[in-house]
Amino acid sequence: FVFTVHVQAVSVSMYEEESIYKIIPPEVPVIEKPPMYRSKHGGKAPPSCSTFGLAQTSKPGVTNMQGETGNPKGSNHTFRKSKATFGPPPGSSVTPPTEILLKGTGAAKVEPLSVVKKKNPECLKPATLKDKVKPPVPKIDEKPIMNLVSSKNFITANAVENILAAPKKVSRDAKDYLHKADYGKVPGYLQKIKQDIE
Repeated sequence: FVFTVHVQAVSVSMYEEESIYKIIPPEVPVIEKPPMYRSKHGGKAPPSCSTFGLAQTSKPGVTNMQGETGNPKGSNHTFRKSKATFGPPPGSSVTPPTEILLKGTGAAKVEPLSVVKKKNPECLKPATLKDKVKPPVPKIDEKPIMNLVSSKNFITANAVENILAAPKKVSRDAKDYLHKADYGKVPGYLQKIKQDIE
């Protein structure tokens, strides 16, 4: 019993000290949010010290050095192309609801197979025919040749052919590795390695 109490006291002391004041949890302070920041400058004001909008101008470099809120004088902020910014204005390329893409307007209507067979049967024929790999199936009128019997003894004939056959000629180009000049000798690269080690 004493040992268990000692272990519990050690485990409590490792994390936090036990106190009667910690029975009641402390109150969480309410953090008051500051008012939302709003800039005194307008959001549509041109940027100061900007390098944008300098195309086709005699004043390259930087525009609106004074930080004017309106269109700066002496710069090309007043001249703007229709698509010289980051794309066309929003909503300019949207198709109106009255001109939506309807069914069958993008491609011609495909005629059914029955109509094509009547009007243009030539369109259904293949342009090229593939070569037949397998022989054709025999017809009903074609009868196979029956009662073909051979009196040849294939075992005896095979033995006679092998006995009378001439021996195969050995080609003279075959290499004889037993009569090489360096047969049985130490290779040259091993001798060089031995000399480098010594």
